Amino acid sequence: MKYPEPETVFLVMPEGGDEPFMTAKLLAESEANSRTGSAMLVSWKDNTTGVCSPDVEACGDCGLEGWELYAASRDADLRIEINGGDYVFIFRVL
Repeated sequence: MKYPEPETVFLVMPEGGDEPFMTAKLLAESEANSRTGSAMLVSWKDNTTGVCSPDVEACGDCGLEGWELYAASRDADLRIEINGGDYVFIFRVL
């Protein structure tokens, strides 16, 4: 099954800080809500550690990782990539 591509926004996070993932998550949530008024975080991946949520396997050969397929199957339509893809968050606009 082919899923529509979400709108993608690229952001740069200021350097420093004790918890870069949480800083990136807050930045992504702020951006998503400022663009849409209300957005729900559906899935994410921290490419600096390889951790993602939800941690599911993709089925078939759709070209998406499991966490991306999960978001696509739930009609997520906004993808925010921070620092060149170090952190990726996918939202559903409500």
